[in-house]
Amino acid sequence: ASGFFADDGRPKVAIVGSGPGGAIAASRLAPHCDVALFEAGPELASREYPVDPLAGMALLFANGLLYPSKDLDLRVLQARVVGGGSAINEGVSVRPRTSTLDHWTRHGMGLEREALGQALEAVERRQRFAPYDRARFTSAAMGLERGAPAAGLRTQILRSDIATHAHQHGDRPLPDVIGPQCLACGYCNHGCRFGHHLSVDRTYLRDAKAAGARVWANCPVERLVLSRGPGGMRVSGVMLGRRKRDVVV
Repeated sequence: ASGFFADDGRPKVAIVGSGPGGAIAASRLAPHCDVALFEAGPELASREYPVDPLAGMALLFANGLLYPSKDLDLRVLQARVVGGGSAINEGVSVRPRTSTLDHWTRHGMGLEREALGQALEAVERRQRFAPYDRARFTSAAMGLERGAPAAGLRTQILRSDIATHAHQHGDRPLPDVIGPQCLACGYCNHGCRFGHHLSVDRTYLRDAKAAGARVWANCPVERLVLSRGPGGMRVSGVMLGRRKRDVVV
């Protein structure tokens, strides 16, 4: 179907899903390729996120929070909204310990540690990660912080993409931000109505759009379209779930 891509002569790239993986891929590819990104759920402004938890579950999660695993053994909390899991989960940055990196290397992962560190720094910078403002700590969190060393437990300071500090919004806060910093209301898992959750639709997807990528909300991909060629099977398009006749090539 026409209209999904810019059709400007550059190589076409279809990306399925607008969560952290799809958003970052789109932002990197958009300056060089004709990118169309497909998301099964809606694209919402901050003020449009529901306050009612049941409405949030129905709107923001696949199958209304009842998306089963293949063996039907559990229910998967799969996001269905532009921004994907980033929009309904707090983003945290946890740097792997040296012992963890050593373990991965021994098992053949082939890490380039300097490159990994640079990549993590780039994501932390773009997502504006920062340690929590202690004023937002609950009494339970502070109790755990005090008690963990006495119990021999090692703690680690997390960096979060929730703007608990005013400076995380930079000099020019986005227009939908209400107040200087996180209100600690606890509605993070239904989307932040106040603009303080710096999810990827507010960062990497904006970068991708600025570079010409097209984001198609409410366009679930039902399956990949395969074709056989000299080199074997290849993906030649995607079939959209709600418009059965639309095959995007």
